Amino acid sequence: MTIQLRDYQEKAVKDVRQAYKEGFKAPFLTAPTGAGKTVMLAEICASASIKKTHTILLVHRQELVVQTAKTLAKFGIEHSIIAPAKVVQNAIRIQVEQFKRSFFRDESFIYIATVQTLVRRMADLPKFDLLLIDEAHHGVAGTWLKIVKSYPGARVLGVSATPERLDGQGLGIHCGGIFDVLIEGPTIGELIERGYLTRPRVYCPPIQADFDGLKTIAGDFDRKEQEKRLNKPRIIGDVIAHYRKYCDGVPAIAFCPTVEYAKYVADNFNAAGYRAASIDGKMDDYARNKAIDDLGNGRLDVLTSCEIVSEGTDIPVVGAAILLRKTKSLGLYLQQVGRALRPYPGKTETIILDHVGNCNEHGLPDEPHKWTLDGRVRRGRSGSGGSLACRQCLNCYAVYPSTVTVCPVCGTPASKTKIEIEEVEGELVEFQKRAEKIERGRAKTMDELIEFGKQKGMKNPAAWAWYVYNGRRAKEERRRF
Repeated sequence: MTIQLRDYQEKAVKDVRQAYKEGFKAPFLTAPTGAGKTVMLAEICASASIKKTHTILLVHRQELVVQTAKTLAKFGIEHSIIAPAKVVQNAIRIQVEQFKRSFFRDESFIYIATVQTLVRRMADLPKFDLLLIDEAHHGVAGTWLKIVKSYPGARVLGVSATPERLDGQGLGIHCGGIFDVLIEGPTIGELIERGYLTRPRVYCPPIQADFDGLKTIAGDFDRKEQEKRLNKPRIIGDVIAHYRKYCDGVPAIAFCPTVEYAKYVADNFNAAGYRAASIDGKMDDYARNKAIDDLGNGRLDVLTSCEIVSEGTDIPVVGAAILLRKTKSLGLYLQQVGRALRPYPGKTETIILDHVGNCNEHGLPDEPHKWTLDGRVRRGRSGSGGSLACRQCLNCYAVYPSTVTVCPVCGTPASKTKIEIEEVEGELVEFQKRAEKIERGRAKTMDELIEFGKQKGMKNPAAWAWYVYNGRRAKEERRRF
């Protein structure tokens, strides 16, 4: 099968080749999730194979070996796999099932390997002239550097949607990394405008776990502690209720903090009448690939996972992402929402159900970002590279840019943000007279609270009532558990 590149993919490949001509040894190509980076790598591999250039395509996880091999097979590119025998066997089995033949060849010029496997077997392999590093934001650890230094004359190419690490370490040579020039592809917004990605619609449901005081481990929020705080009937009930409300039956991926919680979420979706399954890194490659295919062909409604489908997984039919892992990593956030942005016939938008407030930390999925190989200091709430200026509709809970004056989902006029409402409520609580507190306490329902707000002359009684009502529910929830 001939590889037909889109114009921006063709330009990116040309820019990489031009960088080599200009004397750069290790360019880093960045393009959004869904831009087709693996297709670009396949084009480079096809050209290298014709030129008999010994090339190795490095991935950082074992399950990505099978996925990458399947992509090369799709385009008829013969390749060898450096991995445990069982991984190789599963890759061959999947290729035979899908393409009626295997493209595995020991004598190929193209190799696929995990970093961990390659570093142990370098002595038995050819001298590689081209090193291709997928998800290259991982590529600054000692093992990666050891591999690159083992092939001093080789050209290197790193690709990733997010050239940024959680620890802030730069990827450039001047920062102790590998790469010497950044090549930027199109932005998410540009790909949406051209129809190569679908437009995200983000909702932040009001019932969320209490993450106050959440600890940090290895630079990110403690995942075990997240599981504990999320593992409540009211929260999982809200997750399922909002899936039913906003994207009922739409193929969805739920991103979870732990393997155990991913299984818990899948079990609850099954109990609610949906078809769900959980996948993890300990599963057999064939079984894991089958579950992913089942989501793609309609045999599953929801696939839950802890990290496994955050990177490198291509399931265009997926129309919803359910965020259940709170993260400080902009890269992980964009990788996860990007899994659901690919276009598919009949798919007009992508639903993002953010139950952990990641969009408050990192902004909307299609915000532009200023990428660099220099590294950066850990971001605060206002410094992720995007504006983070967004509103939440207090009627339907959709999140949208602050420049928009009417909710694009339900048409409700924009009012104060949730944070402004919290500040106003704080002042009201501080200065209210005791009698007024008692009177407010008599208002039990949402309608009664709105009426109370009107009587007190509040500018936006509905927004105030929404805040008070949900605050009461949250307190009741904490008492119950």
